[in-house]
Amino acid sequence: MNQFTHFLDQSNVYGFDDKTARELRTFEKGGLKVTLRDELDLLPADEESKVSCTLSKTVSGIDPPNDVKLNEHPNLAVTHTIFLREHNRLAAELARLNSGWDDERLYQEAKRILAAQMQHITYNEWLPVIIGRAKMQELGLLPLQQGFSQDYDKNLNPSVLNEFAGAAFRFGHTLIQGKHHLTNQRRTKEREILLRQHFFKTQEIYTPGNLDKFLIGLASQPSQNAENYFTQEVTNHLFEEQGKGFGLDLVSLNLQRGRDHGIPGYNAYRTQCGLPPGSQFSDLLNFISPAIVDKFAKLYDTVDDIDLFIGAMSERLVPGALVGPTFQCIIADQFLKLKRGDRFFYDLAGQPSSFTEDQLTEIRRASFARLVCDNS
Repeated sequence: MNQFTHFLDQSNVYGFDDKTARELRTFEKGGLKVTLRDELDLLPADEESKVSCTLSKTVSGIDPPNDVKLNEHPNLAVTHTIFLREHNRLAAELARLNSGWDDERLYQEAKRILAAQMQHITYNEWLPVIIGRAKMQELGLLPLQQGFSQDYDKNLNPSVLNEFAGAAFRFGHTLIQGKHHLTNQRRTKEREILLRQHFFKTQEIYTPGNLDKFLIGLASQPSQNAENYFTQEVTNHLFEEQGKGFGLDLVSLNLQRGRDHGIPGYNAYRTQCGLPPGSQFSDLLNFISPAIVDKFAKLYDTVDDIDLFIGAMSERLVPGALVGPTFQCIIADQFLKLKRGDRFFYDLAGQPSSFTEDQLTEIRRASFARLVCDNS
C-alpha cells in the first residue's frame, strides 16, 4: 500500500503527515534536521540503531521517520541527502533575502519551491527518457517553456493507480546495478560495493568524502539495460542477512504483490491501453521474443493468466523509451493524472498557490545536475 501522498509534493522529504513533518524540522529559520560530518549536512543519524546486529530498517544508523526506503541502500540515501540539502539551501537564501520572515514561512516557502523543482525535473528531464519524448508530446506532458498552463481538471482523480504502483513503476528494477561504484573526482573508480552487503546499511555515506564519491559513481556508472533480466543481487540476495548466503527475490515479490492486490493480467491491460491482446501464445510474438513466449506457454495455462509485471517487462521497447507499450501506457496515464489533477502543480495559473511569472522562470532553470552541483 502507498504510505505517502499521491502527489508529487516531496513527501519523501517532508513526511506524509503532520507528526512526521514536525519530527524532521529544526523550527529554526525553516530548516530540516541534519547530522554534521566535517561541516557537511548529512541525513539525521539515529545513534541507537548503530548497535543493531540484524537486518532492520534502522541498522544503517539513519533515523528514517520520513521514508524507510532512504535506508534501503547507500545510493538512495545519497539522493535523499541532495534534496534535504536543497531545502536547507533554499531556506537559508530566503532568510537572507527576507529578514522579517519567521521559521514557518521560511519552511513553507522552501518546501513549495523544492516541490516545484522536483515536478519540473520529473517532467522535463526524467519522464521523457522513460516513456519517450514522442509520447510526452502526444499527451501534452512536456513542460511549457514560458507562461502558465491552464490544464487543471478538477474532475480528474490524481490518485496513484494500483497497476502503476504494483507493477508498471517497478520497471526500474531491471536497471539496478549489482555493484555500486565509489568514484573520485578524476572519474577513477576507487572501489565498489555489493548491493547485498548494504541493504539497510548506509553507514558508508558518513565516511568523509564518500557521499560525493557515491554521487560521481551514480553519474559515471551506466545502469543495467532495460530488459527482462535482473541482477542476482535482487533476485537471489534481496535483503540478505549476514551469513545466510541467500535472500529474497524481488521479481517474485512483484508478481505476488500483483496477485495480492488483485491486479488484472497482462492481456487485460493490453486491451485497456488500446493495444492488440493475444488470444493464444503465438499472438504475443509480434511484441515479445520467441524464447520468452515459449517460456510463457510452459508456465501459464492461457495467455490471460500472464501476470502484468512479467508480461509487460518482456515486451520489446518502444523506440526512444525504456519501457514497452503496455507500461508506457500505464506510466503516461499516471503522470498525466498527477499533473492535470493537481491544483498545486507548479506551472498552473489562477490558483492561490500559483507562482509569479518571474518565479516560474527561475524554477524552470532547475535541473538535477544543478541540484547536485549546488549541494555537493
